[in-house]
Amino acid sequence: PSIFVGNNLYEIDGSFTRKRLNSGKLFVWIITADSRRKMIRSLFDTLLRRSRTDTYQLFTTQSITIESRKKSLRVATDGEYFRENTPLHYSVSPGKLTILSPKKH
Repeated sequence: PSIFVGNNLYEIDGSFTRKRLNSGKLFVWIITADSRRKMIRSLFDTLLRRSRTDTYQLFTTQSITIESRKKSLRVATDGEYFRENTPLHYSVSPGKLTILSPKKH
């Protein structure tokens, strides 16, 4: 399977937009296809708004640990691939990031 972990709930309607950026939740999308061909088809079906719910699981959580029989997994962060040791731990820390923006006139 392939797993996507993102900050805040994504709309899985082909747009992959987020209504909020401060929900304090992780969005987890697990593609459960049993072959590479089915996984690619599932991704394209989602992009074309023809998603079948039997090929993926969606949920939100405040933290998640991903375990594997493998010692390390390939992880993409902001488009870059890295090898990370397992288990992988993800969590949300609401209010920890301060964003500065210019004053509105």
